[in-house]
Formats: sequence, C-alpha cells, structure tokens
Amino acid sequence: MKPECKINVKSRPDSGIAVSMSSGSYSSYSSSDATKETDDIDEACVTESIEMLDRVEKINPDSHNDMKSLAAAITKGLTSQSLKAHALYCWLGSIGLAKYTRCNKKQSTPSAKLRQLVEKKTTHAHIFQELCRAAGIKCERIEGFVKSKDYLPGNTVQSQKFAHTWNAVNLDGHYRLVDSFYGSRREKYFLDHYFMTSPDAFVLSHFPKEKKWLLMNQAISMEDFEDTVKTWPAMFHFNIRPLSHEISYTDI
Repeated sequence: MKPECKINVKSRPDSGIAVSMSSGSYSSYSSSDATKETDDIDEACVTESIEMLDRVEKINPDSHNDMKSLAAAITKGLTSQSLKAHALYCWLGSIGLAKYTRCNKKQSTPSAKLRQLVEKKTTHAHIFQELCRAAGIKCERIEGFVKSKDYLPGNTVQSQKFAHTWNAVNLDGHYRLVDSFYGSRREKYFLDHYFMTSPDAFVLSHFPKEKKWLLMNQAISMEDFEDTVKTWPAMFHFNIRPLSHEISYTDI
C-alpha cells in the first residue's frame, strides 16, 4: 500500500493550470524524477557545443557507404553516450540538404538518405534514430502533434497539418527528448533547446500520441496542451514561461 501523501494545489509555472503536487515521488505534474537526476548531462553537452559543432560540420556523408561508418566518424573520440548523441544531433542539424537533391548513390548510403529527407520520403527523426542505433545508442521514434509556425491560439492540433515525429534517446538508463527537425533550423536558440529538452518545456510545443512519452509523473490532457500558449526557444533562454494565452512571467 502506498503511503498517504499531503496534497497541495499550486499553479504550474509553464501553463498556468492548477495541479496537484504531492510530497510523494509518484504524483508530480512536472518532469519525472529520473529526468531531474540526469540534468548534469545537459551541462556537459552545452560545454561541448561550440567545439562539437566545429568538428562535426566538417564530416562529409559522401565519404561513407553506410550509417555505421558515418556514426563512427561523428562520434570519434567520445566516450559517453550523451556526448555521442549530442554529436549526432549537431551533425544532422548542421548539414546543408540542398546539395543532395540530385544524389544518385545507393539507397542505403547516408547521402541517399539525405536525398530522401529533401524529398520528404523520410524524416529527421528517422535518420537520427538510425544514427543513434548505429552508434549503439537506444533511440525511439515518437509520433504526435506539434504547435508549428502555422498554429494559432484556438486551433486544434489533432490534424495531419500538425502531425510530427521526434525522438527519445536512452542515456544512462533514462529517456531524454530530442527534436532534430527543429534543432536543424538555422536560428539562434534553436539548436540546443531541442536536445534533451526538459519534459516541462517540451510539452508546451509537443504532444505525443502515447502519453508515456510525455516523460512526466502525471500526464496532462490534450485539452490542457491546446489551452497553453505557443512558445519559442528564445522565451526559455530569457526565462519567460507562459501562464496562459494572456499572461506570462519572467524569472529574474
């Protein structure tokens, strides 16, 4: 039998929704405790970001005949799975796709897969999963909905227009959320925001079809998701969190 827990009602800082917060570890509305315990991974990856980008951008997929060879080149010299996953993410986000529109290599080659990406026959999530698995990293592909640039307050996201796919990578026994498609946008604040994003922040823009991939102790509903304001990575950089469609606040 689970112990009785004292229940207090407080407002979620990222949505303005009143939720039950417990002194127990199993009924929190926020990110799972497992995710919080691995926050130190994020700091290591951020420290490596600039050096990592400079190195991986020089890796040419045309020089590799399969994904395993490419993944090995991207992760060369890295020992931890978190840094390997970050290197793969940085490479995929930095690659220029325009040159692969006329690629004639075999379908199994990295260059051909990038051509398929240009032709929308595959997705960033699919390629990131392949790279991770080739590097020995467990990676799942998640289907769901996203508040994209076309989303407006009051819209429902439950349509093909807002359908999207992203990933969860298993690092040190815990799943972390990654969206290499949005991470590939050449805009300030985008690259690192979508790598190992905290579930509390991720759920403001992404909602999975399987609620287990919210990675939260207490799942929110689709209605809650659609009721929260649309967010952008720059908001998190400046510690801005929405309370509702009308109100937001900043941590100083």
